[in-house]
Amino acid sequence: MASSSPAPEAAVLAVFEACRRFAGSKAPPASLLHCGDIQKGFPAGGKERAYAHVGHWPDGTVCVDLPRFAKLSVEHQVGVILHELGHLARPDGGEKEADLWVFEALGIPIEYRGPKTLQWVPRAVAGRILLS
Repeated sequence: MASSSPAPEAAVLAVFEACRRFAGSKAPPASLLHCGDIQKGFPAGGKERAYAHVGHWPDGTVCVDLPRFAKLSVEHQVGVILHELGHLARPDGGEKEADLWVFEALGIPIEYRGPKTLQWVPRAVAGRILLS
């Protein structure tokens, strides 16, 4: 029996593209890439939160650990991707500056929720972005 759900990689790409579309010209051009090295750059205590990063590949690349990222809720996926777009928009800033860009440019406050305290947006916001 064929599944009606897209493959995890296709689903993550669809979320990324929706976030990019929603951000429009406010965000710099960006692409998505699977990267198995994400956890290597984090200190031991932060590895469980390592799902995505920027600055590892050429400008505009958001790296994600696809198998792990695909298991996150859509609210976390959207929150993390918007946060990473914030890093691309404010390359000299840190975590707070990335979240501040999301709020100032897109009007979306990034929250931190879940057992791993990851970037998160409410379901209604994630739905609005995915339908944009």
